[in-house]
Amino acid sequence: MISRVIINNKDPFETKVEEIMSNNIICISLIPADKGYLIRLYNSGGTPEPLSLIFKDNPREIWFTDFDGNRLETYENETVIPAYGIRTVRVIKQ
Repeated sequence: MISRVIINNKDPFETKVEEIMSNNIICISLIPADKGYLIRLYNSGGTPEPLSLIFKDNPREIWFTDFDGNRLETYENETVIPAYGIRTVRVIKQ
C-alpha cells in the first residue's frame, strides 16, 4: 500500500516531480529539507531498473544521499536501482 499526505488540498509530490519515467520505481516519501527536499524511491520490480526523473521546476542541484541526507554521489538519469532497492535523491531548489 502506498499513501501520500495531502496538504492544503495539494499533493506535495505532484508539485515537485513531473514524472518518474521508470516502470517499477515508486516514490515512497517526499521529505522537506533545507533549501529543497529528499525523494525516497523504491524499485518494486524483481530486476534492476534505470531511474529517470523529470522535474517540473529546474533544480539547482540533484544528488543521491544516504538515509540521513548526506551526499553520496551525483544524480544522473538512467542510474540503475537494484531489484527491491531503495535510493534517496536530494534536490536543491533554485
